[in-house]
Amino acid sequence: MRKLKSMGKIVKDMRYTIYSPLDGQPCADHDRASGEGVQPQHYVLIKMEFIPPFPPKLKVLEGRKVYLAAATQRPETMYGQTNSWVLPDGEYGAFEINDTDVFIITQRAALNLSFQKLSKVSEKLTCLLELSGYDLIGLPLKSPLALNDIIYSLPMLTILTDKGTGIATSVPSDSPDDYMALKDLKSKPSLRSKFGVKEEWVLPFEVVPIIHIPEFGDKAADGSMLVGEFKGKKVEEAGPLIRNVLLETGQAVMYSEPGKKVMSRSGDECVVALTDQWVSGKDLIQNHLTFCIYNDTAILPKHQWPCGFRCNGHIMLNSEKMSKSTGNFRTLRQAIEEFSSDATRFSLADAGDGMDDANFVFETANAAILRLTKELSWMEEVLTAESSLRVGCPSTFADRVFVNEINIAVRLTEQHYKDFMFREALKTGFYDLQAARDKYRFSCRSGGMNLELLWRFMDVQTRLITPICPHYAEYVWKNLLKKDGFAVNAGWPMSDSPNLSLQSANKYLQGSIVLMRKLLQKQVSGHKKPKKGSPTAPPAEENKFTVGLIYVNEQYDGWKEECLNILKSKFDVEKQSFKPDQEILEALKQSSVGQDANFKQIQKLCMPFLRFKKDEAVAVGPQALELKLPFGEIKVLQENIDLIKRQLGLEHVEILSASDDAACSKAGPHISLLTQNPPSPGNPISIFMNS
Repeated sequence: MRKLKSMGKIVKDMRYTIYSPLDGQPCADHDRASGEGVQPQHYVLIKMEFIPPFPPKLKVLEGRKVYLAAATQRPETMYGQTNSWVLPDGEYGAFEINDTDVFIITQRAALNLSFQKLSKVSEKLTCLLELSGYDLIGLPLKSPLALNDIIYSLPMLTILTDKGTGIATSVPSDSPDDYMALKDLKSKPSLRSKFGVKEEWVLPFEVVPIIHIPEFGDKAADGSMLVGEFKGKKVEEAGPLIRNVLLETGQAVMYSEPGKKVMSRSGDECVVALTDQWVSGKDLIQNHLTFCIYNDTAILPKHQWPCGFRCNGHIMLNSEKMSKSTGNFRTLRQAIEEFSSDATRFSLADAGDGMDDANFVFETANAAILRLTKELSWMEEVLTAESSLRVGCPSTFADRVFVNEINIAVRLTEQHYKDFMFREALKTGFYDLQAARDKYRFSCRSGGMNLELLWRFMDVQTRLITPICPHYAEYVWKNLLKKDGFAVNAGWPMSDSPNLSLQSANKYLQGSIVLMRKLLQKQVSGHKKPKKGSPTAPPAEENKFTVGLIYVNEQYDGWKEECLNILKSKFDVEKQSFKPDQEILEALKQSSVGQDANFKQIQKLCMPFLRFKKDEAVAVGPQALELKLPFGEIKVLQENIDLIKRQLGLEHVEILSASDDAACSKAGPHISLLTQNPPSPGNPISIFMNS
């Protein structure tokens, strides 16, 4: 600390924090009965000075500087003030701020100020006079930055006394509410009469243009300043500068209050206080950890800087804050006794990796018990039925895909553990791995699974789950897999580099089957009962589709090939972006497609295709612009014909090339389906028939 101070890196100061006056200390989230997550809301308090002579009601304040103090978050709009607003029925007070200044505000705002070093007696209110909103109507004021020398306080029925100070500045050029309220007072004599408002307090005042936006004119809430010291500057630049000027010249003060109502556990409504207390729960991220980084970077050479930090917050129980008073509470021992240690660890790992509070869910712990028990039963069944499984090296497409999914799980899970991302490690090392096993089992049917591959799966899954469920893993390792030693000492499983092309091929296969099923259902629905008066429908057996012809086009050709070649030449791989559209369109016009006599008609087809492929390339990279997929579509589908037949309920399936005229003739009367919607790489077209 001394080192940092000598380097001029730190100063001692105070901060605004939610505070309980009754408890006499900051009130962090875990100390609150309500208002969890609420932070201080910061304002600038504009000091609108009362211009004597004092009316009878305020005579007791003579000799002091009296201000109506209005809270605002946009001090740059103060140039456009036409008046101030008060709530006629509101309860106000004249509170001593120091020996000379008095603020007329609500008691709630004064209490907040008293804890922010803005009260004659710190943390105590000194109310010289109680006032109502009616007592304040018509007071002449001199307000900072206002282009009008004198403005008046006027009534407004929508002023809130539980937000800000109960006093508001009126800037009709910036606020629709201010504009309408001022317009009503100007145009309705009866309204002025009701509240005793004189014409000279209202009628001379017009909207003051202070901000300009080219598209919207001179009376919008954004743009550049039209008036004042920072005329011509953007509002976002001028705002902080004007705020600093007001604070430095004493025409305004800083003010903070809770963003929403906060109640402490002791039943006290909290305020915002200036305090040097820096200890809290989730606030560690904003202060302690941040300053730890400052310390390390200020003192240590770069090669000794920490690689990262792991942030811990308060744990939630079933998506609600743990609370003894409500009964939503568990100790670690209670959780272990109720769910077992491994199920507790499983649910804790699943509780979350992000910056939000971890969420321990009973349902997850109970599901873990069932899931782990079910997995034990499955492994026992597999080991009992070894003789019925296929032996030899994994060789089928399903085998290769499953091997690849295991390799992917090993690599991803290792990285997640290194990053302390336990939820992600559980997802890739358990959930995703089990999903891959289930798909493999379905693809092969029970008798077609490879024994060697299942042993590999059980070994890998046990090692990956060991850090989270060690007791379960040790039981499997010793009692089921009959391995020597302990799973915890077995080391991380070896794996080959994932085959991304094989992963894409499997994704293509699964997606194609889904599309085939939808198309089959569509064709079946087209063969429903005939309309009334039509011949009787044939029996269901005759109407059932049993044959599937799957047409594949493995490479883009024609105008699509030309479009892809143009996009390739205009794509920046490093930046993952394209040259301007106009340049792409010009290249299209200069290409062989552009020289075609029917270019205008072809262009209507080209533009949507170009847009689609551009978006795809930006998302996945330059491989989206290749003329064919990184695997043979016909080979993948041919290798999985049995799976396709089983999933679609067909007796016969053929994989055909759309470029083969003889193959296309097999479609018979359905050939129009190929011409209307021709297949393209990644999008095979299926035709189903009943013979």
